[in-house]
Amino acid sequence: MKRILPLLVIAAALIGGAIFLFSDPPQTFDGPNEVAVSERTQIEAAGQLNNVTTRAVDIDDEWLDYRAEKIGAGDYELNGLVLDEGDKPLADIWVAAYSTPYPFFDYELSMSEALSSPMSLDLEPLASVMSNEKGEFNLQGVPGRVIYVVARGHKHLTSGRQEVRTSSLTSEEPVIINTMLGAELSGRIIDDSGSPVAGAEVIVLPNLMYAVQAVRTGNIFFERTFADSSGSFKLDAVPAGTRLSVLSLGAPTEPGIKDIGPYSKNASAFESIKLLDTGSMSGFVVDEDGLPVAGAEVLAMPIDLRLLPAVARNIPGWFTMTNASGEYKFPDLPRRGYVLFSQSIDGRAAPISATLSGDYAEVASNLVIKSKEKIKGRVVNAEGDPIANARVFLNSIPSLESESGGSRGMSLPSASSMLIGMAKEVLPELLPKDIFVNTGSDGRFELSAWEGASVMVIASGYPNSTFDLPTLNSTVSSSHSQHTDGVH
Repeated sequence: MKRILPLLVIAAALIGGAIFLFSDPPQTFDGPNEVAVSERTQIEAAGQLNNVTTRAVDIDDEWLDYRAEKIGAGDYELNGLVLDEGDKPLADIWVAAYSTPYPFFDYELSMSEALSSPMSLDLEPLASVMSNEKGEFNLQGVPGRVIYVVARGHKHLTSGRQEVRTSSLTSEEPVIINTMLGAELSGRIIDDSGSPVAGAEVIVLPNLMYAVQAVRTGNIFFERTFADSSGSFKLDAVPAGTRLSVLSLGAPTEPGIKDIGPYSKNASAFESIKLLDTGSMSGFVVDEDGLPVAGAEVLAMPIDLRLLPAVARNIPGWFTMTNASGEYKFPDLPRRGYVLFSQSIDGRAAPISATLSGDYAEVASNLVIKSKEKIKGRVVNAEGDPIANARVFLNSIPSLESESGGSRGMSLPSASSMLIGMAKEVLPELLPKDIFVNTGSDGRFELSAWEGASVMVIASGYPNSTFDLPTLNSTVSSSHSQHTDGVH
């Protein structure tokens, strides 16, 4: 559960709050199932334009064809029929199968894939196919487990992914997909000068204000495509009567965001999505004696929660490293508020806030790596025998309060405080796990930490275990505390 919780927190941030964790499950259907539907994307080439901004992304036909048919790796087939609101069969509709009801944790063979790459949002299906002229489809290579099916195209789609039970994989009855009439969306991605951005990634997702309702009803709409060589994109099915958001990614730290809709049924909408204005930001990382820390990693996390998918899509793009003088520089960040985090091989710093509102911002407060205080401990098994060569990772970040309980002299906005609260769970999974020690032959270790810090223990032959440390300046042996997954 410790490993999964941070991923749920990321998803909660994306949809606007932790209510995601308590949302109602999607509807379940037996027999002839009524299955969910997702959109079919078409990219219309509009010819080469002057002053087109080309990003560091290769544009080819395979990338642009996100409705290609795919035979999965499973041993089963699923037959079905796609109908419109009047029960008329729909031809040329893209039908796809997924492993989960939500797009946050898609996987193909094992859930561990989703845990290792949370929020990838690549929307790659297990299997996919186009319906024929009679509205019939045959998904090949689906696994012999519960799956979630979508189908979209020609302004028609259903609400969310819907469950298909394993009994349907061997049933002679077709799975019925009842679609609803939606709209179609085309648009163009432009940079801050108004020039089209070729190859920009485009993600359409629930509007932040209405995301909780979407999750509760299971009607979560996600779609992903790329702009063509003229910066243009097209989605041939989006929900009508729904507020959505478009996130465009020209580069890892060059996103654009726009709230769109609601559109009327059968509408053909056009939107221009402008990448956010950017600037540069710099500051310093020091140790507790005020000396510069070279080689420290610094992460800039935008306070605007709508941009978190952009961060999750490319974590390394939001990192930088300090030079020999302890200075870090972000050459190209959106003009937004940020929470900054840092770590070195010796420890981690409490987060601070910063705002980039123009071409350049120098962060007034230093990031201070906490490395003076040490935690001593011992790793033992259930019988109390020491575990040698176990790896003990620092698995949390310091709080904003000093050891004495005094303030660090900063006043963070409420959004920063909320983001930091989520980061307590999320960041240990996002930050490279460079801060660790190995236990000796007696199972003992010593690690730079702080009051209330958390450590993760990885030992050969044992499940990974996480422990919350009680206090500083104390010797910690988990042999007298709770038993966790075979390692004390």
